[in-house]
Amino acid sequence: MAAIKLVPLTPVGPPPKVSVIVTAYNHERYLAQALESVLAQVTTFPFEIVVGEDCSTDGTRELLQSFYHSHPGVIRMVLPNENLGPNRMYLEVMRAARGEYFALLDGDDYWISTDKLERQVRFLDLNADYQVCFHDATVVQEDGGGPPRRGMPELRQDTFELEDILMGNFIPTVSVMHRRVDADDLPDGFLEFEWADWLMLVSCAQRGHLGYLPDLASVYRVHQTGLWSSRSRESQIDEEIRVYQHLERVLPERHRASLQTGIRRCRVQQAVERAGLRHDRPVAVLSDPPVLPWYFNGRSVWQLPTGDEPTTAGVLSDLGLMRRLRDHAVATPHWLTETPTRGAVCQSIYFVIEGPAGCLERLPGLPGFLDQFPQLLAGDACAIYELPTRVVAEREVVAVRLDEPLPRALRGRHIDSPQPGMVTKGAMLELVGWALSEGAPVLSISVTHASEVLSTTSLGAPRPDLAAAFPNVPKAAQAGCRTLLDLADLPDDVELVVTAELEGDASVVLGVIRTSLATGVASASGSP
Repeated sequence: MAAIKLVPLTPVGPPPKVSVIVTAYNHERYLAQALESVLAQVTTFPFEIVVGEDCSTDGTRELLQSFYHSHPGVIRMVLPNENLGPNRMYLEVMRAARGEYFALLDGDDYWISTDKLERQVRFLDLNADYQVCFHDATVVQEDGGGPPRRGMPELRQDTFELEDILMGNFIPTVSVMHRRVDADDLPDGFLEFEWADWLMLVSCAQRGHLGYLPDLASVYRVHQTGLWSSRSRESQIDEEIRVYQHLERVLPERHRASLQTGIRRCRVQQAVERAGLRHDRPVAVLSDPPVLPWYFNGRSVWQLPTGDEPTTAGVLSDLGLMRRLRDHAVATPHWLTETPTRGAVCQSIYFVIEGPAGCLERLPGLPGFLDQFPQLLAGDACAIYELPTRVVAEREVVAVRLDEPLPRALRGRHIDSPQPGMVTKGAMLELVGWALSEGAPVLSISVTHASEVLSTTSLGAPRPDLAAAFPNVPKAAQAGCRTLLDLADLPDDVELVVTAELEGDASVVLGVIRTSLATGVASASGSP
């Protein structure tokens, strides 16, 4: 059993308003800046700095003692005679802390705003139903791994509940102030996980709200000796899943859906890391609208808008737009991973589909489109494809002409879309129409250019308008056709022939669509 030395053993004066909880291990390079950022706080109340120094192998303890002797009425030291590990060290510092509120700070991080404590205390004093308040942090890659970045996603609200923090821990520890928690009331499993601060936030959220305060600043350092930042991104995700599995065991059943959502999110992130996706390629994600933005270790992410009822045409149109862009910024990994390729022209994009079985079932036509591209990963959590980028131009629909007179084999037909004057978004052109036969049924609609078949699509799209117009034709309600045509690799001027394929190998031309490159756009079709 480790012996714990408290200095001073008996603090002088009444309990302070705030205890700043600091833990330090091998932080000789950083601890001075951390402590100075606390000592610079301007407050209308007393506060103490309680520092746990966990038997560092560098000069951290000696540095702490010099600060203590300079500020004996403010700094208190918790000094074990053997290394306790981060969670037990934190536990002992909490036991020594006397404040009404606890502000958290690791010995390698620091605060920037000198009114941080004052504003956070004022907020908690005025809002008794809040347990925690937090603010932004800047992540600094100490070892030159990349430029500074924001430590939180963009938030759409300033009050958060338990369900929010169960979706993922988006709150930087360096920014947290919470109401006093006695060491004996720490959440189950606190000592078992490296991400114990997340468990602390979950515990606080079970008792009240979590509030976001803008315009406060702090710095979280990423460096090679950091407890969390020294781990690979894949091992971080493994630890996150362990925490989720623990929470599934200890929280009531009503939280199961949120926890399962979090686990699925982790599985997708894990798949991206294990697939080794490069950082100089952007990632398009098709999923249900995420509660938090997708995060793939610093990779550039494009969340495809799905809405309540995503369409194949909409998804392919967005993918077509992404594939046009070759100037995506080269991203830098936030955590340990492969070295990114810098300055390269973007040759491809990645397409990640969360829950591919259900997603592809809702989007007919998408599986056929994806069959032409390499599949990097297939799994229950997600599927990952690699799609080559292309420089393509927008096209204008010059003319749409139905074949006249109505062919004898047909009872009716029409091309609803495109219409003359329409300009495509990228090289993707949506074809919508219908065909009803007099005798042999229409099986499919094909589109050809210069005798080359570009697309063949079975009839079956719902058409309630046709059911009303042709009440005595049983198949009228399913006589519609909807498909997406990729015109990227075709000549500047294109004539598309739309044909109805009938049972018995017969075919009937429905009409012709003519397109040209949009005015003012130079031809640049083709694959890199």
